[in-house]
Amino acid sequence: ALAWFGAILEAVTDLQKWIVKRGEEGGEVKDDGKKVFCGPIGWGYSIVRHPNYLGEVLFWTGLFVGGVPSFGRNYIAWIGSTLGLSGIWFIMTSATKRLEGLQKESYEGQEKYDNWALRTRYPLVPFLA
Repeated sequence: ALAWFGAILEAVTDLQKWIVKRGEEGGEVKDDGKKVFCGPIGWGYSIVRHPNYLGEVLFWTGLFVGGVPSFGRNYIAWIGSTLGLSGIWFIMTSATKRLEGLQKESYEGQEKYDNWALRTRYPLVPFLA
């Protein structure tokens, strides 16, 4: 169930992001050279700032949890799966930090972005800064 929820969350929020970026203001540049923040839509973007990344980590975490009962005493399964899951978490948290910096650089000072960033406190995982 966790993997399915993650996959659906990622797909829905990616679609929402795609719709916004193709909208009227998507890609528009202001006089000062900064892009116009057109803002995210949907419930996912009101919980965390990168819900598509959250969906990705939930998907892989769900697959790991679902596979645990079959690992038994197979150390290779435990080690390989744990390393894989750790790698996914590392990649997604690193990508989140990078994207947070890029968004701040591009949109900081725009009222719509600043309000959204204040309302949506968590970048990747709810209740974890």
